Amino acid sequence: MRTLKKQQGLTLIELIISIVVIGIALAGVLSVMNLTVSRSADPMIQHQAIAIAEAYLEEILTKDFNDSNCSAGSGSDRSTYCAVDHYSGPSHAPQDQLGNSIGALSSYQVSIIVGSSDNINGVPMKRIDVTVIHPSGVNLTLSGYRANI
Repeated sequence: MRTLKKQQGLTLIELIISIVVIGIALAGVLSVMNLTVSRSADPMIQHQAIAIAEAYLEEILTKDFNDSNCSAGSGSDRSTYCAVDHYSGPSHAPQDQLGNSIGALSSYQVSIIVGSSDNINGVPMKRIDVTVIHPSGVNLTLSGYRANI
């Protein structure tokens, strides 16, 4: 009596097809990983831009509404700024309060626009827009109002 043995192993065609399928799947996984890794720094850049804008806006909002109470003027040394209007100026790299550039943040650009005085519900206010730009495409603007009270 003869018993038939079951066939074991793969044919050459089955082996080639499985290699092609695994190669296509691996290419898909690697392309997703590449996209994920290339975008992994974006949240850090966004958080740094927010922190820079918040720091500037907080500093500006603590100053006087107008410069009638102070004698300092606009310049590079922010420690002499005593009024909101002193901050409005051209775009620059982030600086500390003495006007020194912060090297680690030199790829960012900060611009500040202080709008003219508006009356909101009878209260004079100035709108302050702090814009932070990074070459990666991050463009963030925070706005605040300083009331004359």
